[in-house]
Amino acid sequence: MRSNVVAGRYDYPRRDPRESVRNSTLVILGGVALFVLPVPGTFVLGGLAILAGLVARLLGW
Repeated sequence: MRSNVVAGRYDYPRRDPRESVRNSTLVILGGVALFVLPVPGTFVLGGLAILAGLVARLLGW
């Protein structure tokens, strides 16, 4: 197994620039859109969607 640590610093995996936007980014953006809508309930739903997107980003989805 290859180590991701090179000369004391973490070597982040490279993404192919031809790949589309991460799903977690789309979830975060959708959450922000819901968060700013002046409709009852979208504030909480947007906050939950933002949190879900951040968790997905941390887990690498």
